[in-house]
Amino acid sequence: MLDSGLGTAEWLALEAQLRERWGVPTAEGTIADQRDRARRLADTLAGATAVAPASACRIHEIEIDADALGTYARVYEPLDRGAAVPSQLFLHGGGFIHGSPRELVNESMLSWRAVRTGVRIVSMAYALAPEHPFPAARDQTIRVLAELRVRASELRIDIDRLGLGGNSAGASIAASATLELARRGASDLHHLSLEVPAVSLRGLHDLLVDAPQAQRDEIDTLLEAYRPDTDGAAFAADAADLGGFPPTLVVAAEHDPLRQGAALLADRLRATGVDVAEHVVPGTLHGSPGITRSSTSAQRWQRLVDRALQDAYGTEETSG
Repeated sequence: MLDSGLGTAEWLALEAQLRERWGVPTAEGTIADQRDRARRLADTLAGATAVAPASACRIHEIEIDADALGTYARVYEPLDRGAAVPSQLFLHGGGFIHGSPRELVNESMLSWRAVRTGVRIVSMAYALAPEHPFPAARDQTIRVLAELRVRASELRIDIDRLGLGGNSAGASIAASATLELARRGASDLHHLSLEVPAVSLRGLHDLLVDAPQAQRDEIDTLLEAYRPDTDGAAFAADAADLGGFPPTLVVAAEHDPLRQGAALLADRLRATGVDVAEHVVPGTLHGSPGITRSSTSAQRWQRLVDRALQDAYGTEETSG
C-alpha cells in the first residue's frame, strides 16, 4: 500500500500533469532539450513537495580538475563545523543522462542531511550519457575521490572517514566505482550508501512487464544512452566478484522495480562478509525520498538514512 500522506498523492498528480504538459523528458528533442525538461520537472516537483533547504547549512561550490572534462561539486556543511570532518562524495540521480547537484530536491535533502548527521556532503556533477557513456562517470568518480584525498587539508576532509553515496543512477555509479576500486585493490572507502539503487539488470524488464509502455520505453532509452557492459561492471549486483566492499547501506522503495536488484546486491555482499544495513521503506515509490514536506514515508526515509550515517561515521546532529 502506498503512503497515504498528502505528499505522495500531490507528487504523483503534479508529475502526471507536468509530463502531460511538457512531455516525457527522454521522449523527443535534443539532449539539451531533454535535460531542460527534466530539470524543470524536478525543480517544480521539489518546489511543491520538498522542505526548504536547511538554513544551518553552508552551501558552496568547488571546481574539480579530476580529468580533461573538468567538473564541479556542490558542498553541504554544517555552519558550526570548521575542522576536518567525515565527508561523503555523493552522486545525484537522473537516469544517467540528466540531473544536477543544483536541482532543488538535492539541495533540500543534502543540506538537511549534512546538518542532521554532521557529515560534509560533496555532491559532484559527473559526466552524463550519451556524450559520455559507461564507464566515463565511474572512472571520473574514482578520480574525484583521489583528488578529494589530495585536497583533504584544503577542504577540511577527514580522509580516514571519506565515503561514497548516491541516489538511483548515482547509486549505480557509486556501486560500480566501488567495485572497480576493489578490483584494483585500492578500495579505502569508509562507507558506501545506496538509495533506490539501479544495480542489476537481472529481471528488470520482467518486473516491468505490467508497467505502461511509456515507462518501459523510457528505461530502454536510458540504458541505450548509458551503454552498460554485460559482465556486471556497470551494475554491481550482476558482477562475478563482490569482494572488497566497505560497510554498505542499501535503502530501497517498496514499490520500485529496482527493489529486486537492491536486495540481490545486499544478499551477495553479505555472502562475502560485508557489513550490510538493508532497509525497504514501506509505502514508497522510486521518487519518494524527496517528498519531505508532508509525506510521512519520505520523512521516515530521511531519518533512517540520517541515523545510519551517524552510526557509520561516528557523528551526531549539529547545533543550529
